[in-house]
Amino acid sequence: MRRRKWTTTRTTMSARACAWHAALVAAAFVAAAPVAATSRTGDPGAVASSARRAEARAVIAAALERYESARTYRLDFVQENYWALADSTSIVSGTLLYARPGRMSLEYGDGSRIVVAGDSMRVYAAQTAQFFVVEIDSSDVAIDPPRLLRAYAPDPISPFASGEPLPDGSRVVNLKPQASFSEPASVEVTIDPTSGAVTRIAALSSSGDRTTYAIRASRFGVEVPDDKFVLRRPANATTVKGSPF
Repeated sequence: MRRRKWTTTRTTMSARACAWHAALVAAAFVAAAPVAATSRTGDPGAVASSARRAEARAVIAAALERYESARTYRLDFVQENYWALADSTSIVSGTLLYARPGRMSLEYGDGSRIVVAGDSMRVYAAQTAQFFVVEIDSSDVAIDPPRLLRAYAPDPISPFASGEPLPDGSRVVNLKPQASFSEPASVEVTIDPTSGAVTRIAALSSSGDRTTYAIRASRFGVEVPDDKFVLRRPANATTVKGSPF
């Protein structure tokens, strides 16, 4: 993944952050493939680790069932981005709307928007007044959320961030990439076992960049107007060729 330097402020989103991290938010609510656990016969530690991985997969599966059973949903979240190279942090609030089959809309507090519908992703970065139209390519993980999460599995060494559930009963699952996929280097997902809702996502890159989503509210089966999945170039925006990632 190529690295580019973008200027961010505390309450705005750059085009790069807007597009890449929005896709990652969606990834946590789409689909994940179970991965068979392995253990060494006669090794108590390995057997315990296998059981913990199975438990972690069950927690994730319950959450996925909640999201996959909903025709639509709305997530209100606060997104915090930490860029290690610049030692800087930006914070922005947003709303994600999802409607089957495969339509997604993200609206950020600074006016930035991302819309995925059909074979295109449209991105408006309010900070730079730039507008992008990107054709969706299934080989590009960043714009294929199901493939992104399918590339992850519970950490074989430490599937849970803490040995016990949080005081409210939530479980924090550590996910690591599989196969050739490498970024983000790890993803930490907090799941409410009662509702099946994801309440927090933390993604850490190998370079030390970190993006955290605190999901303040989740609503399932909401009415989402079709025009939420339409994004036209604002009058003040300049169309930029290429990808915002």
